Amino acid sequence: MSIQRYGWFSYQMLRYTNTIYIYKDGNGNDIQCTIISNTKDSPMICPEKSIYKDFKCLGKVYTYSKTISNKPKPFFKDFSTFQKKMTFPKPLTY
Repeated sequence: MSIQRYGWFSYQMLRYTNTIYIYKDGNGNDIQCTIISNTKDSPMICPEKSIYKDFKCLGKVYTYSKTISNKPKPFFKDFSTFQKKMTFPKPLTY
């Protein structure tokens, strides 16, 4: 038995994460949501403490399609290699 998933949408969450998840509903339509959860009660563990207060349940997720993320790309491709290339001057000898 598989766990049923539900799509939720929040404009506040979209502004913060800039990420959309696309799934197919029971009729084969593409649905855009900002979070997929395993409950139809609330997508957050503690909704009263959540900063996102405008969640709307969009219905059951039948088939996940893709994720679209428009997060800004960092200036450096990989910060770990950037830090390895950093050099500091040698301490002065007295």
